[in-house]
Amino acid sequence: MNTRSNALKHAFPLTIPVMAGYVFLGITYGVLMVSKGMPSFLPVLTAAVVYTGSMEFLLTGILISSFNPAAAFITAIAVGSRHLFYGLSMALGTALYMFLVQAVFV
Repeated sequence: MNTRSNALKHAFPLTIPVMAGYVFLGITYGVLMVSKGMPSFLPVLTAAVVYTGSMEFLLTGILISSFNPAAAFITAIAVGSRHLFYGLSMALGTALYMFLVQAVFV
């Protein structure tokens, strides 16, 4: 067995709880969209296009109300902006880690 398949075999059971959470959130979102009168393909389409999961739930209300493009855009930017801070913390954490590794081992 190669290293990649060993890593996958070890990591997959650890991801099952997260996957179960996404499955139940997806089912909830699909039921919500269809109960509001949206076509059944729309939850699948938005799940493939919209990265911010909580924006999908807000999108339900935006789509069934009178559409205001500016408000929809501002809402999407405000909800999605949290990912900027996740990325910054990961980048700073990685830079700090690399600095410490170089300071200790070089």
